[in-house]
Amino acid sequence: MQMITSKLLELTHRAAIDSGSPELLTEIQSACHKKQAFCFMSDDSLIVLRPRMKDGISYVVVWLGVSSRSDGLARHTPTVQELTRMIGGRWAEFYTVRKGFIRIAKRLGFERKEDEDGLMKFVIPV
Repeated sequence: MQMITSKLLELTHRAAIDSGSPELLTEIQSACHKKQAFCFMSDDSLIVLRPRMKDGISYVVVWLGVSSRSDGLARHTPTVQELTRMIGGRWAEFYTVRKGFIRIAKRLGFERKEDEDGLMKFVIPV
């Protein structure tokens, strides 16, 4: 099993603080063990996908997405879309407080939705 690098661990802790959920990593580990979420890791990125249903329609929440690469969102969006399609999902979404994602997400095809719980919401169809 691949070990999380110190840089990815640092980015994960920052995401937990930004989300207002200091127990984020523990919650993710528990959900992954129960197969309620799925973790994908490489040397420079960690992505956790959480399949969800709304009105009988499948979709995916990117529960955690961190990368030590500056182009992590662009690099991994096609993979997230493909994995979402594989489970029959119609869209993927993520939430963030980081304003820098506004321009990048729009360029990649994400649509910004109404903020939820102080977090910006972005959705992309698959």
